[in-house]
Amino acid sequence: MEFKCYSCEKTFEAEGTRMEYMDPMYGPCTKMIAACPDCGGESSEYRKPKPVRNSASSPQESCPAYHSGSCSCCH
Repeated sequence: MEFKCYSCEKTFEAEGTRMEYMDPMYGPCTKMIAACPDCGGESSEYRKPKPVRNSASSPQESCPAYHSGSCSCCH
């Protein structure tokens, strides 16, 4: 599993251990933790962010009248 230490910002591979805790909103929960090899801090499981699908990456793509300047939503 991959873990990230938020104290020193190191991402590393480790086996980890299961920790149970009580969340005030969700009740009993579990998470995987590991000790950071650099600073020894408690690290949580790291999940890479999913790529964002951008349907309109620029104003030209989202507004067909962009080049003529007649589209008030694009200004």
